[in-house]
Amino acid sequence: MNQELCGKIALVTGASRGVGAEAARQLARSGATVILAARSRAQGEAVAQAISEEGGEARFVSLDVTSPESWRTLLEHIEAHFGALHILINNAGVHIARALENCSETDFYQQVETNLKGVFLGCQATLPLLRHSASQCGDAAIVNVSSIAGLVGVANQTLYNMTKGGLQLFSKSLALELAPSGVRVNCVNPGMIENDMGDALVKQLVSEQMFADVDSASRYLHRQIPLRRFARSAEVARAIVHLASPSSCYMTGTEMVLDGGLTAG
Repeated sequence: MNQELCGKIALVTGASRGVGAEAARQLARSGATVILAARSRAQGEAVAQAISEEGGEARFVSLDVTSPESWRTLLEHIEAHFGALHILINNAGVHIARALENCSETDFYQQVETNLKGVFLGCQATLPLLRHSASQCGDAAIVNVSSIAGLVGVANQTLYNMTKGGLQLFSKSLALELAPSGVRVNCVNPGMIENDMGDALVKQLVSEQMFADVDSASRYLHRQIPLRRFARSAEVARAIVHLASPSSCYMTGTEMVLDGGLTAG
């Protein structure tokens, strides 16, 4: 396994499952010491333990990405135990697929708080450590996990699209702001993914009576994708690790699309 991240400290939010957990595993396999942050302690500690059993360095820390106090506590922990941070992966997210007329204020705030405020707080809180790391080794990286919903419109998920579209321009603007200090900012934009969130979306489409059952909803969605399948978490994680690595040291302010060709037409 490529060890180009040896000696790097990486923080992954939403790391207890799905893409976040897989990104943490692959970062560790590339040599990074990984801090897994999430609300679910049991799941997060299980992922950290599995990474350690593989020979990687990992630690779980509880985090509510929407809470400034929770971020302050996490940064105190990082400074006390590691003294540095080279990579931030903003992966935590909420996805609600619902027609606008059926959306509540709670739906709105839930997605804005996690998908936008959580990224804002994370970038702001970690910036001093990332800048210091860049000054010491010439490179530090923020990777924001967005979505193709930030690139094209999708019916029945207007609120989600709103947050991911905002994340795209936030990332580009921050990339310009931080470039002089050597901190790079990029986005990964997956389409549908074979994970808990993808399964929940399919079930939600059925519950909204858009499809008769899960199989018909899945078949319909697969037919919309030129590669005729959803992405795997490991495939998205590989893109995240690439953007976090020195191998992409001249990439900033850009996005990597992983959608099986869905937005190519």
